[in-house]
Amino acid sequence: ASQASSKIEVLNGSGQANWDLLAIDRLRAEGYGITANGLADHVYSETQAINLNTTAKGSRLGQLSRLFNIRSSANVISQPAAGSPINYRLIIGADFNSCLPPPPPVQFTPTPTPTAMPLP
Repeated sequence: ASQASSKIEVLNGSGQANWDLLAIDRLRAEGYGITANGLADHVYSETQAINLNTTAKGSRLGQLSRLFNIRSSANVISQPAAGSPINYRLIIGADFNSCLPPPPPVQFTPTPTPTAMPLP
């Protein structure tokens, strides 16, 4: 529920047409609400997640960075903006991969077969 209440602006800084729309599809699949999208001010080599909230309480920044595979802490930015109509700004960079990695394989532990007990 709190994800849907988070307002996210998605900007395409990848240099590739419509990559913001791919990011929006991923965010919506995860339950996030999108406020706006468009082109970034220039091409970014790496995707950035920017927190515009004035408090860290309930921050979705970690989830966004994992979802978009943002590995550099320099690209996970806290930039408080009092009165901002959005909570987060996601700038899609040239490193964006629209394909999600496959989930880890499921490991099963076999249940031991009971051994036959002699009848009394």
